[in-house]
Amino acid sequence: MFNRMKFVIAACALLVAGSVFAQPKVAVLNLERAILGTDAAKARLSTLERSADYVDNVAQAEKLDKEIKAIVENAQKNAAVMSSEQKQAEQQKAALKQSDLKHVVKKIQALQQNVARQIMAEQQQRARKAVNDLVKSEKLDLLLDSGVAVYAAPAYDVTTKVTKLLNAK
Repeated sequence: MFNRMKFVIAACALLVAGSVFAQPKVAVLNLERAILGTDAAKARLSTLERSADYVDNVAQAEKLDKEIKAIVENAQKNAAVMSSEQKQAEQQKAALKQSDLKHVVKKIQALQQNVARQIMAEQQQRARKAVNDLVKSEKLDLLLDSGVAVYAAPAYDVTTKVTKLLNAK
């Protein structure tokens, strides 16, 4: 009877010890970063950056930025000799240029976001397969979107692994 009790206690101890050491395998993933980090996505974004519309908008933004800086610099340099009407006119001119700059920057961002959305839509199925392959090969028990994790050590991030899988296919 006493031997049987020792056996039951030993078996329970082994079960408890096994469950303590069997930690679930967890990882985090930023799927958007994984997809947009692929060679194909970078090439598409590079093509956008060389497009006439994009280049024109960037040039216009740079020109407006220089004009705003020149207006501000001129107003600061000549503030002592400018009338209040002149100061107000310079401020209005700078504000109009700033408004134009914001509009151009929004156009540039819209172009970038449009291409990024297209890439995400086109690569969604391939990415899903790459994620499933990674979950199987890494024997993951839980894969979280990095956006929902309050904190994850870099060792838990599998984003670059998914990018490499997508580049390989």
